Amino acid sequence: MTVDDEQIKYSGLRFTRLRFDPQASFASQFSAGNPRRGVYVLTFADGYRYVGQTIDIVARLAAHRRRWFDITDVAFRPVPTAKQLDPIERQLIESVGRTHSLRNIALTSTPFPSPTLSALVDPRELTDWFAVPADESMFDRVDDSAMRAASLHKYQELASHSEFPEIVRLLALFVDSCLPAPRRTERRVWALSSMPSTGRTASSRRLTTLSVGPIEALVISDNGRANADVVRGFLNVAPPVGKARTTFARLVLRRGISSRREYGYASIGPVRRVSFDSLSGLEKLLSDPVVVQQARNLIVSLMFKGSTVYGRYHDFNLADHIVK
Repeated sequence: MTVDDEQIKYSGLRFTRLRFDPQASFASQFSAGNPRRGVYVLTFADGYRYVGQTIDIVARLAAHRRRWFDITDVAFRPVPTAKQLDPIERQLIESVGRTHSLRNIALTSTPFPSPTLSALVDPRELTDWFAVPADESMFDRVDDSAMRAASLHKYQELASHSEFPEIVRLLALFVDSCLPAPRRTERRVWALSSMPSTGRTASSRRLTTLSVGPIEALVISDNGRANADVVRGFLNVAPPVGKARTTFARLVLRRGISSRREYGYASIGPVRRVSFDSLSGLEKLLSDPVVVQQARNLIVSLMFKGSTVYGRYHDFNLADHIVK
């Protein structure tokens, strides 16, 4: 990549660098008659790139900005005809991907999505979900009265916890921020359990676990009945790459989070596990755009792998509070 008077070269093609102001409209940078159809490359704070195509760059960037809060740079190249968009985009993805990690590739790390996922939602929609959110309320949720009845006693136990309202609020925030198409994939691709018995001891118990595919995405625990007011847990996110590892570590430390480390799962390989020692710590995590983006990256890659093995533990009673 070379930069010269607001010009950037990718794959031998010259791009115009757009001024990026998180608050201002991009429309002011395009006078009447200037072409808006073309290809573009986004640069993010974690070092990733995103290659895309559009028939209206102003509208597309506005959509990206609503969900991707860590964009630092935008490069745009007009394309004369719509037929040229696909081949040029493919050329760019191949070229830029040789030297940079691509966010649109990271979000679809499984080459062929599972039949389970494809039957529920267009897989390509997941990669665009956070840039152009769909109205999920138009889709019906799956339900199962027998499962509701079976999990009711555990739900009631969780609902009696003094921190239940805050737990529900943060679960809803996590789903809204990090989990695409929640209504269509509920129980089949992701699952939410109340008071699971996993790893329970006298001084530690899980209050709720949200799992995606084969692993946990978010776990909230306390220190047992005697110290139920001490609520803690962990969030799994995609491991940052390259220099972004240092950037991510510094961001987490600034948020006052207690620990972060690599954690290996036999089914998917390493993830970055970030622990929090209070619900306010979890809220700090979910307010950080870099942390949220890494959580999204992991979740979408997990969704591509297929159904969750924890669907039989899903608590529809708790999910009623979470899924909008």
